Amino acid sequence: MDHGLLLYIGSQLDFDTEQSSTVIGASCVGSDVDAVLLVPHFVEHEDFFSSFIQTLKDLNVEDLLGVPETLVPLIKMKFEGIVIDMAMSRLNSSTVPVPLDFNQPPEELYFGVDHASIRGLSGVHLARELRELVPCYPSFIQLIKAIKLWVSRRAIGQYVYGFPSSIAWTIMAAYICKKVHSKVRLAFMNVSHVNLYYFGLHYARKNMGL
Repeated sequence: MDHGLLLYIGSQLDFDTEQSSTVIGASCVGSDVDAVLLVPHFVEHEDFFSSFIQTLKDLNVEDLLGVPETLVPLIKMKFEGIVIDMAMSRLNSSTVPVPLDFNQPPEELYFGVDHASIRGLSGVHLARELRELVPCYPSFIQLIKAIKLWVSRRAIGQYVYGFPSSIAWTIMAAYICKKVHSKVRLAFMNVSHVNLYYFGLHYARKNMGL
């Protein structure tokens, strides 16, 4: 895609989609930001790792690194001191709907969408589903933050080294909240950050061998 055309299209858009912890509301100070760029069908993945990277360079984005050969191809970057991992999702339409309707059936939302784009968008979809499905959402957020702190201090947060991915920890926390809520209405989850921390720690050791 022509570099000038890409700049023009970007200047006309007012739409961005954050995903993972950012959408869930569990971001901590110093956390990376996971984002997905939604594009129409005429934008190719090759454009993302060529002309789009050049556009980011022109905007003085730092530490740019394209990682195309992964399950979810992405660009790593730093903007104004914030580390961002950005994936691209190529929709099967000539325009990007604003907002994107996640309430439509998956077979409609992902119709004609390639696998890499589905995986790129699935983090946003899952985060929105969790907001609807997890009971006592504020306690869920506190549990997620406690688990993230525990994972960070033990340096077991790198998926590329064989440890559970961040989404795996998130799903585990959602399962805990659903299971506890079904038994005791999550009453004891409305406690301090420390208690939530040790609850998640005990569960991870017992059920995940950590």
